[in-house]
Formats: sequence, C-alpha cells, structure tokens
Amino acid sequence: QMPLVGEELADFLRHHDITCMACSPTLLSSMTSDVPSLRTLLVGGEACPHNLVVRWSKPGRQILNTYGPTEATVTATMGALTPDRPVTIGAPLP
Repeated sequence: QMPLVGEELADFLRHHDITCMACSPTLLSSMTSDVPSLRTLLVGGEACPHNLVVRWSKPGRQILNTYGPTEATVTATMGALTPDRPVTIGAPLP
C-alpha cells in the first residue's frame, strides 16, 4: 500500500470524516484543499510556518504545535497556533 500525500490524503480524510490528525507541517502543506471534518491538527517534527497556520485555521478547528526530543519522549511541549500570533513551541507539558 502506498502512503497517502497531497490531495489523495485529503480525499481519504474527507471520505472517512477524520476529525483529528497528527502530522508534519510538510505533509499538511501537501494538501491544497480544506478537510472540513478536521477539528484538531497536531503538527510536529519540524518548524511550522506561520502561513500554514493561517491557511489551515478556521472557526472550530484547533491547531497545536507539538515538540519533543525523539530519544526520550514523543511530546514535551505544546502550544496552540492561531493566525494572529507568532508560531512558538508552546509550554512544557505537566
């Protein structure tokens, strides 16, 4: 089975009414059309460009930037991303 990228991924997400997705900003940017069912996006693994936050933000959708050293944990910090604020890695998780 081939990995889904770009519009093939967007079509899959729409077809299955996926509401939450964790991915890299690069994978998210490969989708050129919106996926209305997505309510929560967790991005990580690389820096998230602010223009991607602007592009994917919409009322009712939460975008979270996650960061963590892969050797020790999956996510050590998390912060909400909004179009009106700079992208940060957020605050440490408890």
